[in-house]
Amino acid sequence: IVLAGLYSCSIQKHLPEGEHLYNGAHISITKTEDNKEKSKPVKKMLKNITFPAKNKMILGYPYKVGLWYFIGEPKKQKGFHFWLRNRLGEPPVLSSKVDLQANSENMHAFLENKGYFKSAVSDSQKIKGYKMTAMYNVLLPKPYTIDSVQWVLDSSKLSTAILAIRKKNQYVKIDQQFDLEDIKAEGKRIDLALKNKGYYYFSPDYIKTYVDTTAGSYKANIFLSV
Repeated sequence: IVLAGLYSCSIQKHLPEGEHLYNGAHISITKTEDNKEKSKPVKKMLKNITFPAKNKMILGYPYKVGLWYFIGEPKKQKGFHFWLRNRLGEPPVLSSKVDLQANSENMHAFLENKGYFKSAVSDSQKIKGYKMTAMYNVLLPKPYTIDSVQWVLDSSKLSTAILAIRKKNQYVKIDQQFDLEDIKAEGKRIDLALKNKGYYYFSPDYIKTYVDTTAGSYKANIFLSV
């Protein structure tokens, strides 16, 4: 009975005027000619940072939204009717809740942080029936790798202590792909090592990182200072 009612219920007629049901994000990646890296892992990471998440679906049908409308609006914000609707159904994620520009900017920032400098992201929307799909086109260049890592320090005791920290377990390594998260992790590693030497009020925020990409050949030189 529930299934019969669910499928006979037209979701479209319940949507507010001018609204569509959000059908998720579709990401299309175009690589530059010199980029030989696989794009599938990048596409998966980009899709994970899009917002909001679409409603749960089976074979393209938003069954929880169907149940949400089929059960109907409860008279009170408590009781069995209220519990049943929120337990089995879920409110529709409307197209107006999707900020295409914000998602594009987040994607671009994410790519930059992963070393894909000079990347580009454009957005649009595709409407089919009562659903709206967010479309993102990504230009993915070859990622930059680290060519050198150098500390720029003075002659203070703090500088001597930093230079004495072992490099064996450092996160920022030559020839690996540039990644802002690795740089942050390296700052925390230096901070912990300095605290073990008595610099209790040191902070990772005191470390400044400069990235020089002018060397060419998709190489980045990293300079660290306090």
